[in-house]
This record gives sequence, structure tokens and C-alpha cells, in this order.
Amino acid sequence: MSLICYRISIIFAMIVIGFVCSKTKMLPFESNKYLIMLIMNITSPCLLITSISLIIWPVVTFLAVNWLPLDVYVKAMLVYASAFPTMVMIVVIAASEKKNTQFAAEAVALTTMFSVITLPAATVLLTMYYGI
Repeated sequence: MSLICYRISIIFAMIVIGFVCSKTKMLPFESNKYLIMLIMNITSPCLLITSISLIIWPVVTFLAVNWLPLDVYVKAMLVYASAFPTMVMIVVIAASEKKNTQFAAEAVALTTMFSVITLPAATVLLTMYYGI
């Protein structure tokens, strides 16, 4: 039962994110613009959140767990889990708390977009370092 509730909540969170993103000027589809123009239109705090979420936290996690007496699979899993994009539920939480849902949706969209690059890079680096 809890798995069904979890899946339903993710579906509704994605609907909320889509609604919030449709109300912003985050994604300019009126003309064929390059990806760089898309990134330039997104606010600077979102780029900071993205760099912290996708680059800095995995590095900090790697440095922290590398010295722990854990199995290499556990170490790799912890580092890899810290490299995932921002959770989608943050937009729902921001909406329920009457906070800035536009900023939360932009952060989720941007971290998801950049995770297409950072997750494979993290996989390659962890495979090379831990040999798994």
C-alpha cells in the first residue's frame, strides 16, 4: 500500500512541477534557441543550487565516506545517491508552505537537466576509482 501511495505522490509532484514550469519564463520555446540561451535565462541562484547539488555534495560525500571502514559497494552507493538531482517533492512542499514554488520548480528542472551529464560522469569515476 505504501508503494502505491509513493508512486501516486510522485505523479502528482510531477504534475505540480509541470504546472509551475508552464507559468514561468524558464523554458523559452517561442523560437529555436540554443541550450546556452536556456541556461542564461535561468536565475543565478538556481545555478548555484545545481552546482552544489550535483558537484559539490558528491565530492564532499566521496571525501567523507572514503575513509570509513565500509564495503566499496556501500561507499559507491552513498556517493552516487548524493549525485542525484533535487527531489521533486520539494515543489509540493514549497506549495503547501506557500513559499517560492517557481524557484523550487526551476531548481528541480535544472538539476534534472544537468544530471544527464553528471550522473554518467559520476558512474565512470566511481567505477574507475572503486573498480566495480
